[in-house]
Amino acid sequence: MPFDRLYLLVDGGKGDAKEFVLNDFIPFNRIVEDFDGLNVITMDEFLKRKGITGQLKNTTDGQVLMPPENRTNFDHMKLKPLWNYMRSVGVYPKGWEDTTKCFAAIPSRKGKQASDELQKAFDDIVAAGPLPNPLVDFRDEPAPVDGSVTQRMREMIAGRPNICIYDSQLQDEELLHFRVEVGDARLLTHFYSFLFYQDWVSATESCLCKCNDVDFDNSLKTYPDCTEARSLEQTIYSRSFPICR
Repeated sequence: MPFDRLYLLVDGGKGDAKEFVLNDFIPFNRIVEDFDGLNVITMDEFLKRKGITGQLKNTTDGQVLMPPENRTNFDHMKLKPLWNYMRSVGVYPKGWEDTTKCFAAIPSRKGKQASDELQKAFDDIVAAGPLPNPLVDFRDEPAPVDGSVTQRMREMIAGRPNICIYDSQLQDEELLHFRVEVGDARLLTHFYSFLFYQDWVSATESCLCKCNDVDFDNSLKTYPDCTEARSLEQTIYSRSFPICR
């Protein structure tokens, strides 16, 4: 995203005049070096590749839509025109905006079959009823990290009536844009309570990498360290589970 201050982190506190940006916490350059399958580019580069070249279209009428003022660099600028543009050319997955009613399920591979497998697992759990109570049914007995899709999904459902699958239709979209609108769309939740991976190895890597690749500045006393997560990492090493590295 363009260089901009982080919401509610305008400065570092009394006597510490600093404006924090996303890269202060998440070092994208390092993450890209560590994971061959993950590509991150700047908004400027994205707009040069896709926007100025006329590859982005209005999702309403299908007409090519150029970036505001044909601009690609929005650093240190008001971003509302850019976000309005992104909302016009990007698709927001329907149903994903309410994390209390659905969870996002990521197939282990492309295509319809994997998506159908996820839907069937969810339907079978619902049909077996009642839905598990996460505060009771899994207390002191969590689902195995390497458990089956059904075992892990029963724990993830947490009473939610729907599953939101990253299906073949979403996979084929030119651009997915997750807008933020209070009262309408705001993915304000912990990633591990919303993202479900069909592949348990991917799920494990995701959980560990979030901690391994986030920089917790020692001067930010309100942020915890990653001791517990890295203890888990050592446990997983001892069980020969694949993880981030």
